[in-house]
Amino acid sequence: MQLKLTFKTNTPLSLPLGNHAAVQGMIYGLLSRSPEYSDFLHDTGYKDGAHSFKLFVFSTLRGHHFISKNRIMYDDCIYLDIRSPKEEFCKILLDALQNTDSLELEHQNISVLECTFAKKTILSDSVDIQMLSPITLSTTYYENERKKTRFLAPGYPDFPDALRHNTASKYKAAFGEEPHSNISLDIISLNDSDHYVTKFNNRIYINGWSGTYRLSGDPSLLTFLYDSGIGSRNSQGFGMFEPL
Repeated sequence: MQLKLTFKTNTPLSLPLGNHAAVQGMIYGLLSRSPEYSDFLHDTGYKDGAHSFKLFVFSTLRGHHFISKNRIMYDDCIYLDIRSPKEEFCKILLDALQNTDSLELEHQNISVLECTFAKKTILSDSVDIQMLSPITLSTTYYENERKKTRFLAPGYPDFPDALRHNTASKYKAAFGEEPHSNISLDIISLNDSDHYVTKFNNRIYINGWSGTYRLSGDPSLLTFLYDSGIGSRNSQGFGMFEPL
């Protein structure tokens, strides 16, 4: 399930180049209109054993912009897609948006021009996709007794197993059962310029990759990934794709 949002900037909107945390904060602000669900999502989430998932994903902001002093400036309409496989999440968000005229994005007012709701079902067991926000996957390891993170690029030998494990765990957290198939993600086009590095909330460096891929698996599982995002950190704005 997907919400497609259009906002109008009242004055030029100035954001950090890496604005995932700002957009995530705006989404949680809308969800706070339903405090019980917001607290559940923020504090607990949907669980599969020790793994917890928020089960929503959002795109990067789109619109006419320019770069100034390491900030991105939007001076007209901006567009944002938000998806989730959980109907409750979408209904709470839609209700909040329909009952507000303006929002704050990093302490700046923006007006809500349009909000549309759509549901997409993928019917094929193989689909070519373009990333709307970078895909990220990582593993942890210890070096000199310190825990470290290693990000996995598509095409790395251990990427497929990490992606299958992440997908299966996320699906089980959503529905309480294992998915009916595995998935594979094959590179169609991936260049050096598709490598994306950002600092989330001024604390954590995250590596992600854009590009185009062929995603294969059971159609119901592909539809789930369309709604929830591929890979990890989906609720931080990573892993949204659109079929080509």
